[in-house]
Amino acid sequence: MSRFRDLWRPTVFSVCIWSTCLLTSLLHSNSVNSQNLEISKLNLLWKEVLQSPSNPEKNIEYGLEAERSGFYDRAASAYIRAIKHDPSNKLAKFRLETLAKIQRPNKTTGTLITSSTYNANSSQTRYNAKGDTALSKTLLITDNRTLLNTRWRSVFVNYADLHSTLRNSDVIFTSVNSGPIFYFEEKQSANFSLIFENTVIDKKVDNFSFGINSVYDFNRVDIKYLKLSLKYNKGQSEGSINYLNTFFSSSIGVANSVLFKKDHINFEPSVNINVNRSGYDSAGERDRLIESGANFNYSVSLDSTQTFDFSNSFQYTHYFKNKKTDSKNRSDFLYNVGITYNIRPIEFISFSLSFAYERNFSNFNENHYSNSTIGSSVILSF
Repeated sequence: MSRFRDLWRPTVFSVCIWSTCLLTSLLHSNSVNSQNLEISKLNLLWKEVLQSPSNPEKNIEYGLEAERSGFYDRAASAYIRAIKHDPSNKLAKFRLETLAKIQRPNKTTGTLITSSTYNANSSQTRYNAKGDTALSKTLLITDNRTLLNTRWRSVFVNYADLHSTLRNSDVIFTSVNSGPIFYFEEKQSANFSLIFENTVIDKKVDNFSFGINSVYDFNRVDIKYLKLSLKYNKGQSEGSINYLNTFFSSSIGVANSVLFKKDHINFEPSVNINVNRSGYDSAGERDRLIESGANFNYSVSLDSTQTFDFSNSFQYTHYFKNKKTDSKNRSDFLYNVGITYNIRPIEFISFSLSFAYERNFSNFNENHYSNSTIGSSVILSF
């Protein structure tokens, strides 16, 4: 029996190696044949272009096939020829712009923000308000590159909020999202990405979330972008609960040159929905809610290095039984007004000073509060 095993094992091993080699050879042969067919088709289209070099349709057909085969220089030349003989050809212009974006150099940029803030009512309570000072750090890295003939964007965010005078805990939030960018006519684009987020409190994972994120960039003066995300949040701490979160936001340009030559007003609406199956956490609370907000921002440039931002925001939040002991649903209305001064003394370093006042109104008396915040930030770009 052992002698049979000694003969059987090498035979099976040889058969596996032989099968792998045969399969690799067949796949390679099919790949080569497919590539040869594409090149043959491209050559036939090129002959048609040579017969009618001023024909925009023939040049566009050749350009599209060259683009599919990875010959971007040939495709760009074909689109340029089409535009030369038909200056109003939208398809040729759009494909030429898309090629220019795909062929852009790979680029990675980063921003490091170190901030200090003072909150007059850090606990956001109506009674026994106490001030608190905190220090935080935010690292943002954005990478744009071409992968699989598609422009790809990846964003990494790391936020660390060090323990403050009142809160003796460290919070670290990390977010990673990555996905392709698709370009459309009129310089519009859409970015679809997978997103993963993680929150750590005092070196222990408190929760993590994963989902999809989409941003449609209109590249227009009136509507700048639409953003929609869907995430599942999984609690990891003892007694925590899970949520399904949906978030929507947009940026709308309201007006330019209102009071000064270099100023503009933006309106940013948003909707946030948290849903959980049932139950409460170990503290008898939950954040099952619908939240809608509206932010008006007025920005004015003093010169090429200094700006002032004035913000005015409203937020309405409806909680579905926020606490287990609540006899009714909770409704909050938050009003916030703020001002920020930004200055960039040198190209890669800027500073900001901010002041904000907020007031919350609620149908629960204990949730009425007002708070003032003073903050300063040092921003390093690289």
